[in-house]
Amino acid sequence: MPDTLQTKVCKTCRLELPIDLFKLQVRHGKREGDTVRHPHCDDCRKKAANQYRFDREEREPGYIARTTRKAVLSQYGLTPEEYDEMFAAQEGKCAICKRVPSGNGVDRHNLVVDHDHDTGKVRSLLCDFCNRGLGIFRDSPDDLIAAAAYLLQHQGGGV
Repeated sequence: MPDTLQTKVCKTCRLELPIDLFKLQVRHGKREGDTVRHPHCDDCRKKAANQYRFDREEREPGYIARTTRKAVLSQYGLTPEEYDEMFAAQEGKCAICKRVPSGNGVDRHNLVVDHDHDTGKVRSLLCDFCNRGLGIFRDSPDDLIAAAAYLLQHQGGGV
C-alpha cells in the first residue's frame, strides 16, 4: 500500500496525519538498517529543532552564528580554521578588487567562498559584489574581458 494512503499519529501534536509527513529514519542497534517513520511529524520536529537552537543560543551566545558558519563552509569542504587562514593570507581583502568589504546586507561585510561551479574547487575569497559579478558573467573570462574592453572604450561617458 502506498505511503500516502496510510496515516500516523504525531507524538507531539497528537494529530493523525498522512504518513509521508513523518521523516523516514534508519534504525541503529538491534535492528540496524531497518527504516522506520519518525514519531513526530515534520512540523513538530522542525519546531523542536528551532526551539533547541534558540535555547542553546541563550545559553551560549554566538551558537547559531558558529553552527551556521560551519555548515556553510562545509559545503565547500572547508573548516572554519581553513577559511580563517585564507582570510589572513588575503589580509581580509577581496581577491579581485582588493577592498575590505563593508556595508549592509547578506555577506556584504564578509568575504564569501568563491568556487568553480564545474569542478567544485575553491578558488579564493571574494566580496559579495565581485562574487555576484562573476556569476552574472557565468564565470566566462571572454565575457569579462569583453566587458572590460567595453568600459575602457567608453571611459569618460561619451557615446
